[in-house]
Amino acid sequence: SDFLVARDNEQVVAFCHFGPTYREIAPTEIELYRIYVRPNYWRIGIGGRLLEMMEARLIAQNIDQYFCYVHSDNAIGKNFYLRRHFEHLPEYDRDNEYCLIKHLL
Repeated sequence: SDFLVARDNEQVVAFCHFGPTYREIAPTEIELYRIYVRPNYWRIGIGGRLLEMMEARLIAQNIDQYFCYVHSDNAIGKNFYLRRHFEHLPEYDRDNEYCLIKHLL
């Protein structure tokens, strides 16, 4: 798996963790396990930039899609992904979690 980290004066303010899925049933082989941005760093583009960097790495490896889960009550998270052209895959939803996929190529 891989980590991407954003820092502000040596303090970690955001990270992205992704790699091969460990799930038996999944829409694709690569999963975004988690992305986190400290709340006081929201809405300045850090999360989006981390996704762009991750996607550039995946494209360089000829990986054309990846997926993630977001809690069904997490409206901010769902909107974050949907604004970035993720699509909902209801057939892969789990208890209280939406499955979202992003096509890269």
